[in-house]
Amino acid sequence: MGDCCSTPSLINWAISILPYLEQTNLQQQYNFNLPNETPANVAVLKSKLPVYNCPSDINAGALLVPDSGPHNNQTWAASSYRGMGGVGWSAGDSYAYRRQWDSSDVLHPNALDRLRGMFYWCGRGGNGVGKFGPVNFRDITDGTSNTLAVGEYTTKSRPRRTSFWGYTYTSFVLSCATPESRTLIADYDLCQAQGDSNPCKRAWGSFHAGGTLTFLLADGSCRSISPNIDMRVYTGTSTIGGTEIIGEF
Repeated sequence: MGDCCSTPSLINWAISILPYLEQTNLQQQYNFNLPNETPANVAVLKSKLPVYNCPSDINAGALLVPDSGPHNNQTWAASSYRGMGGVGWSAGDSYAYRRQWDSSDVLHPNALDRLRGMFYWCGRGGNGVGKFGPVNFRDITDGTSNTLAVGEYTTKSRPRRTSFWGYTYTSFVLSCATPESRTLIADYDLCQAQGDSNPCKRAWGSFHAGGTLTFLLADGSCRSISPNIDMRVYTGTSTIGGTEIIGEF
């Protein structure tokens, strides 16, 4: 994944799992040694993959120029799903935890491991390789049935702010759990009208009845979650090792 704002990025979780979705041939066309926005790679990432598209999502499958990042006015295939990055700043920054490009591993000095989610930025440059690598099952000490892995995001306003399965720049294939109800609606402009825009870039939202969100958990099961979920439960399920006691949700 790429850091902000013009840093080259390489891969993301959705590209990495293509062979498990019977898309080995597609992945083999992607050059892992070149930046994501290289024209030859973008040509691969225009592919419309039904597995990444929710039938209710009016944006899914459209070829759009993402709203920000090093896209060079190229188009990627829009999709419906994002990985869970962990607990986000209610004040608006990207993620409360990320593996930085250097040895400064946390955005907040008290975040450490507790606020880390299933997916986050992994860099390979800077002054070191960072403290944490990709998440393994043994790292999910909160329990795989209590940990959100992938969820829905689309928007009826600002369609270029939707999800893109093959775009590796910051939030377009990753979101986080910011404890504000405005980040659980499928309307980017409405979310932004109520406060800082950064949580809205890393939000969740669907066009299902009542705005119900479908999440994939780390154990492989799926759950429907109401946008009215208790914020403590919501943020608790976003972490892999926060030791929260969340009960039923």
